[in-house]
Amino acid sequence: GLWMPAWIILFKIGQFRNYEIMLDSSIFANVSWNTAHGYFLHSSTTVERSYLAITFSFIAALVSPVLWIWNSTAALAAVQAAAVGSCLLGIYLLSEEITQDKIAPLLLVLLAMSQRFYHDLMGTVVLGSVFAAPFFIWAAYGWQSKRKWPAMLLGGLLLLTRAAVPFILFGIGLCFLWNHVVFIINK
Repeated sequence: GLWMPAWIILFKIGQFRNYEIMLDSSIFANVSWNTAHGYFLHSSTTVERSYLAITFSFIAALVSPVLWIWNSTAALAAVQAAAVGSCLLGIYLLSEEITQDKIAPLLLVLLAMSQRFYHDLMGTVVLGSVFAAPFFIWAAYGWQSKRKWPAMLLGGLLLLTRAAVPFILFGIGLCFLWNHVVFIINK
């Protein structure tokens, strides 16, 4: 379960050491460093203003304490890699909870690992939006396994990753509501 996050952490640190992390990563790192040092969500790389003027994301504030321990962008890359790597364990546990099977979860993890979207998450820049996938998967697992409070906490953190997430969740909720209404009408 932990081998994949460990591998992705090594991959992200390798990207960092070979200067393969792009400009957006430096902006996120700058905002995280400023937040860790008392300048809450301030960006000194983009016209000296709040990061919230550029994008709605509080994840930089959430991960900034890591920079007190290891003052390097590699620390942010490692945290992101651990979160993305945990998606596979979350997918396994969620599918095991739903299917009550031993083979289906393994197949779903292999399917997730083969998806281009997952490869993009692993190789992407260090950004707050990358945390949306792990927060969503773990919130879904928490909800499905009757752990409502952790699920709601992770759902709240999910809302802080990107400005579009609340609208996406609203759309998903509307779809579930519509399916429920159609099921009741057809019953």
